[in-house]
Amino acid sequence: MRLYEAMFVVNQNAAKENYEKVEAEALDCITRHGGEIVNSLRWDDRRLAYDMNRQRRATFILVHFNAPTESIDRIERQARLCEVVLRVLIVVDEDGPVAEPAPKGRDSEFEETRGRGRRRERRGRERERSRPREESRAEEGSQPAQAQPPRQSEAPAPDAQGGATQAQ
Repeated sequence: MRLYEAMFVVNQNAAKENYEKVEAEALDCITRHGGEIVNSLRWDDRRLAYDMNRQRRATFILVHFNAPTESIDRIERQARLCEVVLRVLIVVDEDGPVAEPAPKGRDSEFEETRGRGRRRERRGRERERSRPREESRAEEGSQPAQAQPPRQSEAPAPDAQGGATQAQ
């Protein structure tokens, strides 16, 4: 048996109504096919990059479990058949189970600031684009390349009378 990590993307509405039931269904997909649950963590609700089964938001459940290698395909198939599971990803866990919850993502920060943070970032980029290049280089500390004086040829130096000295 190997240690695996599964990320279940589940229906947010079902998770809000009865999270324990949703989690039990997700974990049942694993235990039904010989897996042993090590731990299960609920991640925060997030906005999805694209709609999954007409859902714009979802709840993420991270599960570490031990299972025989042959049963992984059956676990994934069972998860796809489950109505509350939108997506599942199972990978071999090389670093072991994680005990702390997931850090807050960009989506959570965006909701806390109600978009003000992204607008500020955009304004800053627009200001940088509108500044002349010379000015922005000076601020960064790099000076524009200065013109070098032309090199003098290695001609003999003139003598006191204005003519060139010749070697005899």
